[in-house]
Amino acid sequence: MDNRPSTFLGIGHNKQLVSSVPKEDPVNHPHHYTQYKGFEVIDITKQLDFLYGNAVKYILRAPHKRDEVEDIKKAIWYLNKKLEEIDAE
Repeated sequence: MDNRPSTFLGIGHNKQLVSSVPKEDPVNHPHHYTQYKGFEVIDITKQLDFLYGNAVKYILRAPHKRDEVEDIKKAIWYLNKKLEEIDAE
């Protein structure tokens, strides 16, 4: 699923045909973080504490990465750290 806007062709200031579709932006909007309709993963994770946020990040991006199992393991690692934090209280 691609959340980028649909292609719009128009005439630029130099009378050349231009497209308004943004190019892939692996730094600011990586493909594996923009797969959900209406939000990017960071829109959720920035509302959570660090450990929950990272666990959610890895869970949400896992299906869109090459190594899904690795991201699931990373999410579990952060959840285990959260359990340790809670147990220490």
